[in-house]
Amino acid sequence: MEGMRPLCRRIPVIVLISLACGLSALAQTFEVGQDAPANTKKQKKQEKKNAKAADSGSAQEAPSIGWGAGLEVAREAKAAQEALRTEHFNEATFHAEKAAKAAPQNADLWFLYGYAARLAGHYQASLAAFKHGLTLKPSSVQGLSGEAQTYIKMGQREQAKEILLQVLAANPSSHSDLQLAGELFLSEDPQHALELLNKSEQIFADARTELLLARAYQLLKRPEDARRYLERARNRAPHDSNVLRAVAGFFRESGRFDEAISSLKEVSDKSAEYWGEFGYTYQLAGRKNEAAEAYVHAANQDRNEINYQLSAALALLNAGKLNEAKTFIQRGDGISPNHYRLHAIRGQLASVENRSDDAITEYQAAIANLPAEGVQEGVLYPVELHINLAEQYRSAENQNAATEQVNLAAAQLQKIEVAGSGRAEYLRLRAAVKSAQEDFPGAEKDLQEALALEPSNLNLTLNYGNLLWKMDRHDEAAKRFHEVIKTEPNNLSALTSLGFLAREQNDDKAAQEYFTRLVKSYPNDHVAYLALGDLYTSQRAFPKALAQYEKANKLAPKNAIVVSRAVNASIESHDLKLAKNWLDRSDQPMNTNPQLMRERERYLTLTGSYAESAALGYKVLEKLPTDPEAPVYLAARRSCDCADCNAAATERSKGSLRRMASRAHATARKISRRKASRLAMNTRWFICMSAKPNSLRPSHCSAAMPHAARTTPTSPPAADTIALSVIS
Repeated sequence: MEGMRPLCRRIPVIVLISLACGLSALAQTFEVGQDAPANTKKQKKQEKKNAKAADSGSAQEAPSIGWGAGLEVAREAKAAQEALRTEHFNEATFHAEKAAKAAPQNADLWFLYGYAARLAGHYQASLAAFKHGLTLKPSSVQGLSGEAQTYIKMGQREQAKEILLQVLAANPSSHSDLQLAGELFLSEDPQHALELLNKSEQIFADARTELLLARAYQLLKRPEDARRYLERARNRAPHDSNVLRAVAGFFRESGRFDEAISSLKEVSDKSAEYWGEFGYTYQLAGRKNEAAEAYVHAANQDRNEINYQLSAALALLNAGKLNEAKTFIQRGDGISPNHYRLHAIRGQLASVENRSDDAITEYQAAIANLPAEGVQEGVLYPVELHINLAEQYRSAENQNAATEQVNLAAAQLQKIEVAGSGRAEYLRLRAAVKSAQEDFPGAEKDLQEALALEPSNLNLTLNYGNLLWKMDRHDEAAKRFHEVIKTEPNNLSALTSLGFLAREQNDDKAAQEYFTRLVKSYPNDHVAYLALGDLYTSQRAFPKALAQYEKANKLAPKNAIVVSRAVNASIESHDLKLAKNWLDRSDQPMNTNPQLMRERERYLTLTGSYAESAALGYKVLEKLPTDPEAPVYLAARRSCDCADCNAAATERSKGSLRRMASRAHATARKISRRKASRLAMNTRWFICMSAKPNSLRPSHCSAAMPHAARTTPTSPPAADTIALSVIS
């Protein structure tokens, strides 16, 4: 994931709106694309620095304010402008709306309202305001331009193009509208974009237009021309922070992240906005620790800006620094406790800590708190939330709810048009939806198209590898993961995937090599130790396994999966006392984890606490209705009063086993005879071990299960669900 992805910022193009009563001009920012960081303060600062370069071709008619409403309107309009100047966009929207409604026949005030609402991320309100203003001034270039910009932010590019062409027909000499139209056509028709941008450059030459021209020439495979315009933009103002940031943006668009970082390092103004952009660039480059460090700088410089606090929290979370991330989550909670993005990050934290129930609750809250008019993170952000929620429902064995969320994500994607720099991410999300719907050819097609757009995007390569793995094309999947390793030798996701893939192919030697590399590269990440512990458990090397689980537990003491695996290894090594020690490490939130509940159920059965085990067993079945082993443990309790485990206990338990297994059997997959045989052996073993007193157990009843059954980590692909129809 993306997880939630910050939005990229660009040097803006500006149209001025004049207000009566001595109000100064207000700049409109043109933004295209879905990859901007979530904080918009930089946009406004760039606007003010570039205002003098704004095009004068767009209409600038002063609003007429009638007597009676004049003082109120002027006061609200001035308050809106001041709020925009200080980057308080929600406050600006509030005052602009009051001004517009106090003078409902003033089109320019409706345009002001639409502009402020767009910067605040309230896209539906922005669109409605511009449309209302255009009913008063149907031919206003100012209003049409603003409406087009809002359509762009909503991902409705075709509507934006249609309006922009209308604007240009009415005012063909508008530098700003030509520039915006050129950027809008850039990815789909670079030749047309080149024509528009050349016209814009002829009217008014600036660094932004030259960078767009460089990008157009790059897409047209004319590298010399691209280099010429890039240098022209640099030379125009070699020490200007805005130009250096724009050059960095050009390199980001081109996937040349190292050069983008070098350009940003030349910027002298180390503001919070600067650190936010630096963090975003590091994030795109896959340099998680540097991204986290940069976002922390931004958050500490502006502690009242929630987007910086949440960006820092997310970056730290992605870097595996959970405790540090919680500090910034708490800061965000103090600013806006019901912020949708705060809930989303809490959901991701709960997911990392294997708290599926909490993750579901948080993702539900994030979706419920999404503003109806849209979010600053872009139109793809709500889709991502639904996909993340679906994954948590799958982890909780709630397939119906997971399917519902996938269908909601698919419905939203059908309404969105994304091109340009956001196209690859759009295709990645659409591929995730298709994969969840088991449309694997469609998902593969989308990922192939995305990789054609961004061949060096490691996240896309990893996604493609996971899809191939899901399609049982293991060799091709491994090839994709190795491509990532070749570029980034210590890539966490690639090493992890290769290790689990090797385990699935029964290549324990290769798996151990990959997991050992993970430990060396990420000594503070518990996942590597957990993976090694599971590998050693499968080899029945229990002392080595438990040593790895100890290391994982030290790094992630609240991780229920680590404790559950350690309990399993303890029981498999015939050490119930050690199993009890591990169980005692769990707290109440951890005890709601179904895997840990299942291991506790197993321990209680083996120690003779049959009633307690049975009560817990039914709860496990509620949480894991398709789990193949939970019914087996529960069935063992049914024979607790049996004195002859070979005869009466076995016979009396068969009916119970069939009834409890039927729920799992309905959704179970076909398995090999070897797996079926092992499951049957486990079933007989539990019935055998349930006989009491111990002296009545036959001599062949061993204290150990025939094999270690729960040693495959929950990482993809999910373990096969085992059918219980083998019980006769």
